[in-house]
Amino acid sequence: MHGAGEAADTAKGGSQMKRRKGFVVAALVAVTVVAAIGLAATAASAQAFAVTSTAFKSSGAIPLKYADTQVPGGQNVSLPLEWTGLPKGTRSVALTMVDKTTPDRFLHWLVINIDPADTKLEEGASLKKMPSFTTEFKNGSGKDGYGGPAPPAGPAHEYEITVWALSIQSMGMTDNAGLKEFESFVQGKVVGKVVMTGTFARPAR
Repeated sequence: MHGAGEAADTAKGGSQMKRRKGFVVAALVAVTVVAAIGLAATAASAQAFAVTSTAFKSSGAIPLKYADTQVPGGQNVSLPLEWTGLPKGTRSVALTMVDKTTPDRFLHWLVINIDPADTKLEEGASLKKMPSFTTEFKNGSGKDGYGGPAPPAGPAHEYEITVWALSIQSMGMTDNAGLKEFESFVQGKVVGKVVMTGTFARPAR
């Protein structure tokens, strides 16, 4: 009798041990899945903020129509741009476009006070169909709004387009503010920023 009872107890204990192991394995799997989801979400969040253009791919050549009118064939049509994944805490968006090749980073476009709900600028929007409440400043040529690429003859210049996510709802800069004033003003107010680049060379005559 004792032998039969001990065998039953052993079988019962083994069954309980298997259940406990099963619970432990299930718990470990659940923790692993949750951790993986968390890491994936973090990675997605870190990679989500991006800027693109339907006119060209980043690091690609900017088409001639977007060049300044002083360039043969240029129409000075402002670039179409779209951004996604604004960081948490963004209260306004700004945009800059500069010529990285020039020593003073010549300013081609400066836009501030874009509402975070507005996530794109349509082709040719400058001075015509900009989102409500935005402000465009003079470019490096002293003209209002967008000024397309117009490098001298020679190697292509590189243009840097930056979308700035800011922690302030409105920027109060003077009417004649330029790139230096902008970059000084946003210090300590940048939630995040993304950059895309494009190249342009003046066509040979």
